[in-house]
Amino acid sequence: MITRNTVIWATLAVGVIGLVVVIWSLRKPDVEVEVLNFEMPYARRSEPPAAGLVWAGIEVEVCSNVSADDGVAVGDENWMLELPDGTRIPAGQRGVPGSTAPPGGMQAMLSFEECFSGWVAFAVPDGVRPETAIFSGPGGSQRISLP
Repeated sequence: MITRNTVIWATLAVGVIGLVVVIWSLRKPDVEVEVLNFEMPYARRSEPPAAGLVWAGIEVEVCSNVSADDGVAVGDENWMLELPDGTRIPAGQRGVPGSTAPPGGMQAMLSFEECFSGWVAFAVPDGVRPETAIFSGPGGSQRISLP
């Protein structure tokens, strides 16, 4: 038999579950990222890229929302650029045929609510402007349209 108390408890339970869902959906991502600037050609790399490629660079800011004891590691390896045809280019020269240069060097260990900014370089096909930056790290992937 359904009593008045049963209805009240059921209503409260549904309300609490709804509130938990709303709070969960409003929480910040583990890492917040922003692309501040884009340059192509990117002149901050001294060595030339492989034939048929030019340097492109993105200035990025990464902020940690994770209260991990050992922090969150972020660096060049977290970034890719996506070309209009869907091709993804990793940071530095990794994955580029004939490459010998190391990746740029944006590396940081972030504590809770700490931010870091820097430039990440990519060897991209000459004449093709990337459309999107992709950050893959703690909390999943984030796609950011280039300025």
